[in-house]
Amino acid sequence: MEVPSFMIIFGFLNYYSSFVVDLCLLGLKQYNIHRFSIPYDKELIKPIMKRLEKECVCSDTALSKGFKKTMSGWVWSSKVIGRIWHDMYGDTRITLLTTNAYFEYLVQPLEDSFEVYKPSKQPEISEEPKNAASKIYIFSRYGSYKEFSYSRVLFNVTTLEPILDQGKVVSDVVRVFRKKRQCNVFIEGPPCSGKSSVGYLIAKELNGAFCNTFNPTEPGDSLSSAISRMQDWLRDDDIPIIILVDEVDTMLKKIHTNDVKLNNDTPTLIYDKPTWSKFMDNMRFYKNIIIIFTSNTSKSEIDKLDASYLRPGRIDICHVLDSPVYKEDGTFLG
Repeated sequence: MEVPSFMIIFGFLNYYSSFVVDLCLLGLKQYNIHRFSIPYDKELIKPIMKRLEKECVCSDTALSKGFKKTMSGWVWSSKVIGRIWHDMYGDTRITLLTTNAYFEYLVQPLEDSFEVYKPSKQPEISEEPKNAASKIYIFSRYGSYKEFSYSRVLFNVTTLEPILDQGKVVSDVVRVFRKKRQCNVFIEGPPCSGKSSVGYLIAKELNGAFCNTFNPTEPGDSLSSAISRMQDWLRDDDIPIIILVDEVDTMLKKIHTNDVKLNNDTPTLIYDKPTWSKFMDNMRFYKNIIIIFTSNTSKSEIDKLDASYLRPGRIDICHVLDSPVYKEDGTFLG
């Protein structure tokens, strides 16, 4: 069978162009310049994109999920040159030519040594209280394990005020958050004591958003994915996100006895003590995030299972709400 001449020419050019590219890359290595390819890894791509947006010029702009403008096409600066692709599903792929040292800087978690490459110091976090929001966004998970997302609803919280000891919880969380830009709080108390509704009050005070359906022991629900989806909706990474982990006592009992049900096709973020420890210890990497753990069981009883589950360093604040603020029909007392 006769092979068309254009196919021979195309094959020849493709082979030798690849050879020339490889030869050029080999030459660049002599100057400590390497090619790095990052395919569809959100955890790795997020800090890279943040830093490239601050330090590089780009040839194009794309709209990500939530209609947020982001870099696309060719990018370049005095330290790096590369290309960014966005597919129809919102995933990103990046190829870069740069030094090992600069690439290591690009992939650092955003909270690590970020000031080194900034032209000026980050502004100090104001301790002055801001005006509370009249409306906040509430995010709720929907869909199946394999294909789920978070819906967004705007709630009017103008008339929502703390009841009894809720005010103390809110003020303590806000104080810690303004200092650390993150906070993990454990709230224990009987049903109808207002534990879960504290999240709405904190979101109102901080002009933030509130997620009330996150469950890391369910297949497919990961913290990084949930935060990424919510930030895409909010279009601003600096807006505080308050995430409720309800009835953590029940969750920890299942973790302790290895009774968390796993799915063969969809990974589960937390299912035993090591994955719980990793989840809690990695919380320091997430800024502008508040996690509220509520429990009908006292912390002292949970500590009998294993004191490391809720040890200091993993939990910033512990509070007890032991006075019911709701009737059984859900209406306020008083």
